[in-house]
Amino acid sequence: MQHPAPTVTATVAAYLRVSSQAQRQSETIASQREAVLDHGRSLGWAIPDDLLFADDGFSGATLERPALDALRDGVARGEIETVLVLSIDRMSRNFAHQILLQEEFARSGATVRCVQEPDDATPQGMLLRQILSVISEYERTQIAERSRRGKIHRARQGSLNMLTRAPYGYRLIRKTETCGARFEIDEAEARVVRRIFDLYVRDGLKMHQIAPRLDEEGLHPRHSRHWPISTVAVILRNEAYIGKAAYMKTMGSGQRVRHNRTGRQRAAPSGA
Repeated sequence: MQHPAPTVTATVAAYLRVSSQAQRQSETIASQREAVLDHGRSLGWAIPDDLLFADDGFSGATLERPALDALRDGVARGEIETVLVLSIDRMSRNFAHQILLQEEFARSGATVRCVQEPDDATPQGMLLRQILSVISEYERTQIAERSRRGKIHRARQGSLNMLTRAPYGYRLIRKTETCGARFEIDEAEARVVRRIFDLYVRDGLKMHQIAPRLDEEGLHPRHSRHWPISTVAVILRNEAYIGKAAYMKTMGSGQRVRHNRTGRQRAAPSGA
């Protein structure tokens, strides 16, 4: 079938998104781009590069995405009348977020058109899109739950594969096809850790005294030239330095906390 001659239409934009490293490596963003632009050409649209918004490696569970923010800003300024996407779950996998975005665009006079889903505004078409959105959100929730349970299982087996960062003094060696994740001692940082514990235990210095002492001795943290007292406190309280580690240790227990009147007024728990 021969497409109509494309015309550059400054009011039509395209949005693309992939979430995982595996998808990025398999160039899924490129295949999305080709499918969306080809569909646009079939409608007589030629979408310029500056109206192609792509979030490469961002989850659809959140709206905090740089390209999506730029697209929303363009729609709000009245510069974009139509947003072309492969499917509505590229905008978001959360049904409530999808409705929020479509209503936000509609207030600015913009519409969303999908390559793989019906674009008609009939009750039947709208119902089908809502059903597809709910299925997409269910799939995302199912994947997240499987991932969560898998991480907990690996943690119970003593694996470090689910960890994403190492405490100061260690390097995290990520898992490979033949070897699991592991920590390796960073000798330069390890000397600083030993110095912190020496100052605290042997010399009896307080945390607020240790930080400036480290600065005076030219021992810097990873991403700063000065030691915050809070960082020193985290190191001194971290059980990893005595050979213990815990996964999800900062998660809540799920138990309800009772509040007295003063606690409710301060929005702070008074204790269980």
